[in-house]
Amino acid sequence: MKLQIRNIIVFLVIGCSLVQHAFCAKGFTQAQISSKKSIALSKKTEPEGLLAQADVAKVQLGPVEAAIAGCIATGLGDFIMHPVDTIKTVQQAASTALSVGAACRKILGGPGGWLGFYQGVGPYVLADGLAGAVKFATYEVSKKWVQRRIPEEWVPYSHFVCAAGAMLASSFVLVPGELLKQQLQAGVASSLPGAVAAIWQAEGARGFLTGWGATLVRDIPYTMLELGLYDNFKAALVAVRGGGGKATQRDELYSAALTGAIAGFCTTPLDLVKTKLMTAEIGAAAPGLLEAARSIVAADGAAGLFKGAAARVAWLAPFTIIYLPLYDATKRTLVAMKQSKADAGSDRDL
Repeated sequence: MKLQIRNIIVFLVIGCSLVQHAFCAKGFTQAQISSKKSIALSKKTEPEGLLAQADVAKVQLGPVEAAIAGCIATGLGDFIMHPVDTIKTVQQAASTALSVGAACRKILGGPGGWLGFYQGVGPYVLADGLAGAVKFATYEVSKKWVQRRIPEEWVPYSHFVCAAGAMLASSFVLVPGELLKQQLQAGVASSLPGAVAAIWQAEGARGFLTGWGATLVRDIPYTMLELGLYDNFKAALVAVRGGGGKATQRDELYSAALTGAIAGFCTTPLDLVKTKLMTAEIGAAAPGLLEAARSIVAADGAAGLFKGAAARVAWLAPFTIIYLPLYDATKRTLVAMKQSKADAGSDRDL
């Protein structure tokens, strides 16, 4: 498993590096170097003293702000897009191919009626929101740490590696919520307390990490693409306009849409395998990753690995449009609040 994850990370870093070179490396690197030189020059011209140091420090994004922004953005995005995720899970958990319409009819025909589209939303929003807090705090801190220690031309590539580490850190919070959500969505369990009790009785605490390896195999590549491409797409759009500056909200929306569609489609086979593992009967012997993939290909051919791809893209593209720009907007708001508080403190000192 460790070897598989390592190989996937290496492959994606190389692939994403080639994409980044082809589309935006030169413009991004030059814009970033110019921006950093401008910042350095502005710092040199600032008045010396404690007040100037406070002005620099008070506008910095800290891990707490990143965690709060990540939790809010992830949780809200999950709640809004959960019905589409439910359709995707029902399609993927079915033994035979289901259209979107057939999946919707199956959900509506269940005991919850239209509320079936929100099966499992509670544990998932809670767990994924907390995982988002860990992921984005880790990502922002690791980006700053790495950028201070590598050459400028390597900075765009470092985003992909930092994203992988962020996903690994958040996985221990994410997987139990994902497991409970999919058990409820697929109808394996009828209630949250029932799902928790059944997993605990069958496998104990380890049972709540069922599918952890499959989740890493899916979500490390996905998060590398998600955060790495998003930051690089924003930088590319800024570079295309020229003159440096920061990404606009329009840049964030365009970048998020592209990122969600590309990352969602490319990781559909990994998502399908993970869903098969997580929606197996509780207590049943879980197949391995390769065994699950082979069974899918044997039943539906190679095209079967992309079962639910349309629903996954239809879920992730809008979700990414909501949650990544919302994350950036929340960061800006929190930093502005932090700055206002620091300004008020400076005024009192004066």
